[in-house]
Amino acid sequence: MKFKYAKYKISPNEAFPRQVSVIKPVIPVTITYGEKSVTYDMLIDSGADYCLSHATLGEQALGLNVKSGKIVELGGIKEGKITAYFHDVILEIGGAWKVESYVGFSYDIEHMPVGLLGNYGFFDKFDVKLEFTREIIEIKLRN
Repeated sequence: MKFKYAKYKISPNEAFPRQVSVIKPVIPVTITYGEKSVTYDMLIDSGADYCLSHATLGEQALGLNVKSGKIVELGGIKEGKITAYFHDVILEIGGAWKVESYVGFSYDIEHMPVGLLGNYGFFDKFDVKLEFTREIIEIKLRN
């Protein structure tokens, strides 16, 4: 399955005065918990250990009791550590594949525009090819 990179407008800056946009490997993912589902943009991030989503999305769209999950403190996302509460959910990619995944829901990433698809919960289930210059993301379900 192929996706296009997402394009985001940015303001030119001193280092890149002519750059007005950036592209990122962001794809729509449907997260299901129980009988409720929500489709949500998530960044494919091989530098992330785990999949992370916004806690308010889990609560409001999925009816999840976020703080009932297994708690983990993680570093590398912002200064200091963030707290995430992990829950078993279903991730649906491109309307074609549904996989069980263990996703962390965090109040500390509310400032981020998208969730994260990390090594455990995404890359361990899919083969991913990122073609930056062609702006194409290719994803295949691992057998």
